[in-house]
Amino acid sequence: MYKYSNSIYFGGFKERSKLEENDFIIINLSKRNIKNTDYWIPLNDGVYDNGGNTQQKFAEAVNTIRENMCDNKIFVHCAVGQSRSVSALATAIAAEKDKEFKNILNELLDIRGCSSEPNYSLQNKAKVYLRHI
Repeated sequence: MYKYSNSIYFGGFKERSKLEENDFIIINLSKRNIKNTDYWIPLNDGVYDNGGNTQQKFAEAVNTIRENMCDNKIFVHCAVGQSRSVSALATAIAAEKDKEFKNILNELLDIRGCSSEPNYSLQNKAKVYLRHI
């Protein structure tokens, strides 16, 4: 589990076992619906959308994060915590803080200790989202 701030955490679904679930709003972006999830918004991971990641679906994930991140302690996860959750969370933070997506993305990747970026398709959806808010 990775900590961005005192109220914003992210990672993969395996890190959920480290949570006191009652203390967190859990936002699951993986394809698998997991018990005790507050919000399940399944996104595809991969270079191609395969019909799953419409701009509307990505926006739903980002908006759900934004709606919950200010007043709650949240945990945003996908399967591994490297692409879907990082892309959507970076977009939400960039929108809320009026910061550059790439800067927030790099912060999250540094926290995670990961050099590989989320897939291009999700980064493109982030840029489109931020242009239209």
